Amino acid sequence: MTINQLGLTTNLILTINIAVIGFFANIKISNPGLLSCGIKFGLGLLSLSFICGILINLTRLTDYRLTAQITLPKNILIRKKLKKITNLLGIATWCLFYCQLIIFAIGLTTTITFFIF
Repeated sequence: MTINQLGLTTNLILTINIAVIGFFANIKISNPGLLSCGIKFGLGLLSLSFICGILINLTRLTDYRLTAQITLPKNILIRKKLKKITNLLGIATWCLFYCQLIIFAIGLTTTITFFIF
């Protein structure tokens, strides 16, 4: 998966998260007693997936900023420290991405299942 695909996938999941949460918020306003505990649990998971998506974007932005600064310092030690930090940010981005994906799938499945049944 390329960097561009990572961004597109993350933003697509964020968009679907917002749509599903908005849909059920509208249902809650219309019929306050309709939402069961299972739906609320699923919405909590979707909210957690949304937070992971925001953190992905923040780590990517920080990673890009630090990567651009790696070429600036002439001190080799500073350059090595920046490379180490950017490597950790890259790992964090991918871990957050997989967490977002798994939590989103579980949250969406839970929410839809309890809504239908």
